[in-house]
Amino acid sequence: MLKSNKTNAAHIEFTSRCNLRCIYCAVSQPGYKGIDLPSETLEMIIEFIKQRKVKIVCASGHGETTIYRDWHLYCNKLIENRMRLHIISNFAKTFSIDELETLSRFDTIEISCDTSDPDLFGKLRRGARLERLISNLENLHKITEKNDRKLPTVSFSCVVSDKNVFRLKNYVNFGLDYGVKHFNFCNLLSYPPLRDEIRPAHVTEMSLEKMKRAYLILKETFAFLERSGIEYHLQQSLMDSLEEKIHLLDSTGSEYRSDPPECDSTEKTKDFKNPLKTRDCLDPWSFFLVESSGNVKPCCWHASVGSVSKGQSLNAILNNQQIQTLRKGLLTGNLSPYCQRCPSRGWTSIENFKKKVAQYLTPDVLSRFFFSKKSSLKTAPKKPYEIVFQSGWYSVEENSDTQEPEWKTWRWMARRAICFVKNPFKPSTFIIRGRIHKKNFPDQKVSIKIGDRILDEFVPPDAAFYKEYQISTQMLGRDAQVILNIQTNRFFIPAECEPGSRDCRELAVQIHEIYFGKRI
Repeated sequence: MLKSNKTNAAHIEFTSRCNLRCIYCAVSQPGYKGIDLPSETLEMIIEFIKQRKVKIVCASGHGETTIYRDWHLYCNKLIENRMRLHIISNFAKTFSIDELETLSRFDTIEISCDTSDPDLFGKLRRGARLERLISNLENLHKITEKNDRKLPTVSFSCVVSDKNVFRLKNYVNFGLDYGVKHFNFCNLLSYPPLRDEIRPAHVTEMSLEKMKRAYLILKETFAFLERSGIEYHLQQSLMDSLEEKIHLLDSTGSEYRSDPPECDSTEKTKDFKNPLKTRDCLDPWSFFLVESSGNVKPCCWHASVGSVSKGQSLNAILNNQQIQTLRKGLLTGNLSPYCQRCPSRGWTSIENFKKKVAQYLTPDVLSRFFFSKKSSLKTAPKKPYEIVFQSGWYSVEENSDTQEPEWKTWRWMARRAICFVKNPFKPSTFIIRGRIHKKNFPDQKVSIKIGDRILDEFVPPDAAFYKEYQISTQMLGRDAQVILNIQTNRFFIPAECEPGSRDCRELAVQIHEIYFGKRI
């Protein structure tokens, strides 16, 4: 478990130079000097990625990729090898037709944008104008339509701070107006303040009253995105630190102020060993980042574990002693200082994390999702109301070999799935029947909501489960549609588990039947 011979995602930092000087970025610090990755090194990395059959390549690092000479031509080479390309860009320069053509072939584009307020945007992202970002986005829409090409999934990346947290609802609606399909909410990292500029503060540095308001706004924003079927990602340490601080102040009545997370600090930290907990992070097994200096990192927050500029091969670096020590620390809870201070990953039990690593490294995990045991679970009654499957669902699949008709077909759901039915305004029955991978995910929890109301949260005692609920008229609410929101805390991606698999779907629960109809 200390070695990994496959990589799911790689980041290439074409350059650490940037055309902006954002308030909360290391690029804005005095003495910062950006450099470009030598073209011959970039060519070598591209060849290695092709040979290793990396599934997802992020053509980004700390700088702005689109100011690197001929950046789009190098990206075209990766696209032509059927790799899914991702880029993080500030969209602050005016793109040429050729650059827009390349961007239109990307799988996902993440745009650094924290607010819909043009004035605040300019103060946070110094050197950028919100109008130019919008113009580039509109031109990208035009060129995809012209070429009859599907628009890449566009994401907004938002650094949450005291300056924008109370305006998140306007920000989300602004993004939706311009076709944004995903939102990424990031934890603020602390750098020495700049004298002549506003200083965004971490949300935990606010007063208790404001922290509680911010917490509610964040929860309301996430709930709105879920109801709308819009995907989002949250750096869990953001909410963890906020919840912990609120709980601390509520329980002590103190105005204690903790320091916000730090970035790449060299301060020494005592060895940390927790017999039960570790960081929920597969990056050292499934990811690598090559910086413009040639340094190779196992994640975005850790120090380098080798350098291709010193004649070391990427293949050797990805299983050297340094990275194996890091992996061992995660497997045992004996975390490095970088992992202890990680602003991005949440906590999990060591037992579950070992299973997660084993799942990533084990080639036959997908086949084990199909269970041979017969089930005596009952089936749902007939004549249901029509159910519309919205987001988080995949097409119906079939196992023609099974002798149990009720388990013959299913839909995979992602970790979050939404469907709805026309509100009958009368008592109803809701039934859900499905399967989880109990062997690999013994603690997999399923959560079901009707609208904003939590209907149930349960950990199935067996792989197959059957749940039946009687829904009152009051629970249905007064809206024209009843929204069913199903979530779970565990999932897998076949391409990360099955050698040769190109299935990059996020699979969580097999749902064999959902019934919503007249009360039985």
